[in-house]
Amino acid sequence: MNSNAARAAIREGAAASGLRVDGNLNLVGCADVALLPANLHVRGSLHLNSCTGLAELPAGLRVGGYLDVTGCTGLTGLPKDLDVEGNINLSYCLGLVGLPAGFHTKGSLSMAHCTGLSGLPPGLRTARHLILTRCTGLETVPADLVVGGNLELTYCTSLEM
Repeated sequence: MNSNAARAAIREGAAASGLRVDGNLNLVGCADVALLPANLHVRGSLHLNSCTGLAELPAGLRVGGYLDVTGCTGLTGLPKDLDVEGNINLSYCLGLVGLPAGFHTKGSLSMAHCTGLSGLPPGLRTARHLILTRCTGLETVPADLVVGGNLELTYCTSLEM
């Protein structure tokens, strides 16, 4: 399905499970979007910035490019089977409390200003950078953390090393 038709179907709540989107899917600022269809496959990038009504990402979500959920303040976690080929930006997801155990990314993971985050899961791996700026609730980092690039832990005032 093309991205415009997919956007309309999702906004109307009429998108079927297993929806495949050719190219990028842009739902930036769609505060009314509360659900995405299960097994959604976006061949390009998925932009969900400021979708404040979105509490969770669907099981089986696959993104061929970049996943940006910046400012999705209602988002509390991620599905265990999330598959993203590019970078993931979870910055300003104030309701995010954790990630699934063994979570890994094929790119960078940015979680700046995720103030509800208190810890990182065991087995967390990023192929590139991990950015945790101003995660003021972050208290622990797992001993088995693997970061393929830079690790940025600035202004994480509750973190004990």
